Parts: sequence; structure tokens; C-alpha cells
Amino acid sequence: MGSDASDERRSYRRAEDRRQEIVDTVAAIIARDGFAHLTMAAVADEVGVSRQLLYRYYGGLDDLVLATARARFAPLRSAVIRRPPDTPPVRIVAQQVDLLLALPASDQRLLRHIFSDLAQLPAPVARAARQLRETIVGRWTEMISPAPERVDLVRAAVWSVFHALSGVWDYLDDGRLEAAEAREIILAFASSVGGLATTPRPIPERREWDSNPR
Repeated sequence: MGSDASDERRSYRRAEDRRQEIVDTVAAIIARDGFAHLTMAAVADEVGVSRQLLYRYYGGLDDLVLATARARFAPLRSAVIRRPPDTPPVRIVAQQVDLLLALPASDQRLLRHIFSDLAQLPAPVARAARQLRETIVGRWTEMISPAPERVDLVRAAVWSVFHALSGVWDYLDDGRLEAAEAREIILAFASSVGGLATTPRPIPERREWDSNPR
């Protein structure tokens, strides 16, 4: 019986390792080639597994993209969920900006693709990317906690912040900005458009894209 239990634990660890390898590969493909080149066949080839095995872990491209975002952006999500009550929104945003600017270059590119034009993408990928960016924008809007009549304005402001981040990342990549300068620019921009002087609300702990992979 002890041997059987040990075998099950080893099998579970191998499955988790394989899942991690898959999402890391998906992130690498998106960072290198964009969403347009993401296919189940491409992922299977780079991981070195069959497409049948890949489908055993994930139902399709949308599942792959969502699982990859969950894995790569977990620290961003956790920082919002675990914030102390009544933390000023401006402080939460500053923490998020610090985490965003500290992301590896591949994860920064993944976020840029999530907020890019999705019109020409395969339907499953576009659907997953839209779900991801709506979740991200929704979380930021909730932590800023605007009055009901200002929700749409704040959502638009959050969109603007993420597009501004793309430009700042370009300058960081080219060495034309230091990290401290980038932080100052984004925080000044966020403060000017985001209405950060309001009282925060509790953030729901889970959303659809936070659920466990199949």
C-alpha cells in the first residue's frame, strides 16, 4: 500500500511538472511570436508531447491561455486579494505598478498581447484574451472603487494605464528609461486619470479564470 501511495505522489508531481512546462512554453511562444502563432500543434511540438496528451491537460487554446495567465500573473492577483482592509487605492496601484514593472520581459510581452488588437486572432485565443483583460480591468476598477456613475470612466482610465505601460516598457527595453523613472511616469499617469482618492471595496477572491485547470 505504501508503494502504491508513493507511485501516486510521483505521478501527481510529474503531472504538475508537465503542466508547468506547458504554460511556460505557451508564455514563451506568445512572447516570441504573439497570439497569432499559438496553436495546440505548436505547443505540443515545443513541449515534445503529442497533441492528444496536450488535450488531456487542457481542452483547447482558450484553456491554455487562461492557465498560462493564472500561472504567470499569480503574484499580481494575490497582492490585491491579500491587501489590508481600507488600504488607500493609490497605495494598491503603486504596489501593482511595482509588480508589473518587475515582471520578466516575456510576461510583459504577454500582457501587451492581451491588451492588443484581437480582431485577427483565432476565436478561442481572442475569447480567452478578452476574458483576461476584462478580469484585469475589473480588478483594478474594484480596487479603485469608484462611485457607480464613474465606473465606466474608471474602466476607461485603467485601459489607458495598461496601454501607457506598453509604451513605458518599450523605453525600458531600449534603455531610454530607468525603472524609477518608469514608475514615476506610470504612477503620475494613473493618479491623473484613475480617481484614486476614493475608498476601496473588498475584492472577490476568485473569478472564473482563477478556477483550477481541468
